[in-house]
Amino acid sequence: MNAFRCGHCGHVLHVSDGEEGKMMTCSSCQQLTTVPALLKERKTLPLASYVIASTVIAGLMVSLIAVFGDQAGSSGTKGTVIRFAGGFLACVVVGVVTGLVSAGIMTAFKRRFLAVFAKAYSVGVLIMAGLSIMGLLLAPAMRRSSAAREKQKLEEETFLADMNEKAARMAKNAEEGKVLNPEEFKAPAGLSSETDAGKLSRVMNTYLADVAATTTGYTDDLGRTGFSGVLQPERLAEDKDFKETHELLEKGREVVARWREKQERMMEDLPRRIEAAGIGEKTKRDAIAGFKTGFGKTRETSKQMWDLEEEVVEHIADLAGFMEESHGRWRVAEGKIIFKEDADIKRYNDTFAKIEECSEKQTKLRKDAAARTRERIGQDK
Repeated sequence: MNAFRCGHCGHVLHVSDGEEGKMMTCSSCQQLTTVPALLKERKTLPLASYVIASTVIAGLMVSLIAVFGDQAGSSGTKGTVIRFAGGFLACVVVGVVTGLVSAGIMTAFKRRFLAVFAKAYSVGVLIMAGLSIMGLLLAPAMRRSSAAREKQKLEEETFLADMNEKAARMAKNAEEGKVLNPEEFKAPAGLSSETDAGKLSRVMNTYLADVAATTTGYTDDLGRTGFSGVLQPERLAEDKDFKETHELLEKGREVVARWREKQERMMEDLPRRIEAAGIGEKTKRDAIAGFKTGFGKTRETSKQMWDLEEEVVEHIADLAGFMEESHGRWRVAEGKIIFKEDADIKRYNDTFAKIEECSEKQTKLRKDAAARTRERIGQDK
């Protein structure tokens, strides 16, 4: 016995072997239809079997969710019942809605309503139950992801607070003309060494410590050369041929040039340090972009500071040259230089005024930089 569906109404018709290609009248719609090639009768389950089987399977799946899940936030027997009832009802509702919609649509194509409803209901119920199981499996990962985001946010806030606090301290030191202590720049204890915030904090603190070390290194190096005493009256009086004076001036020039180059090279090095720190792409891009935004003004200020430092050295050299030139027209008494001629006094004072003017310009640059830093900190809060 073979079976096929009527091409007009979808009713299942049964024919004997050898009837292929013949015309027959559908017992349901009374329309003539052609018997197709052999189609062996399929053993189909009763429509109720689809509904019962899918509902039972969904019930078992929802039971697992009720026992092991914690989406409802309840506990004990009451919580289990609530989770089971809610989940099971959701599956059934989705199945019924899916079945009704599908059956309604397919009746327009002359498909039997109950057959389509039963199968669509089964599919809808099982899909809903499967999604619920998937939600149960993904819930721990989602909670871990949420906890990770909270931790990341906390670490970012810790990093920014640390940077703002140190920037404020640096601004205050700059205004007061104090030398920075490299030991002050350490990453906060609360930052993990494996997160972007922790890695960036280590890079920035190491960088700032190196900047501070450059400042202290320069002043210490200059002090070791004896350059700071080049115009000391007693030393000038004892340096009859001014040979030592010329040596000190050359050492001073060399120290200024060397540390200027070192600091400028180090300032340009921060993006490379960030690149090499193993930081995530977005954090890395943001950090480098932030550096480039403020770097132009910082580099300009640094250049002006070093230009003034070199100018001071040259004014000192000019004054030392004048002292050598006028060696017979002055003497040292009680630690002071006494000139014989008023013109020499004026020349000496005028040159010293230029040195003080450079120092005042440097002080203003430091204060302006400190003000910009405080303004930036206020904007970042």
